[in-house]
Amino acid sequence: MFSNKEKIVYIGGFYRSHQDEKMAESIIMTTEPNRTVAPIHDRMPLVLTEEQIEPWVTDISFARKIITQQMPELVMEKV
Repeated sequence: MFSNKEKIVYIGGFYRSHQDEKMAESIIMTTEPNRTVAPIHDRMPLVLTEEQIEPWVTDISFARKIITQQMPELVMEKV
């Protein structure tokens, strides 16, 4: 999947490293699928624009709001 509008598709998630262990964890946030993804899966990644990256990381109100918004349409390509 890719975007016709953006060169890079940014995906919202979380990352945590453990200082007492040599270990790290990460997750990709998912949300309701848009019409492109719905026929193949009941969830889709949280897609962000470049301008949304900073508020995603720094503003909890923004993060709570964006996870309920419709995600941009993506283009699927069979491989």
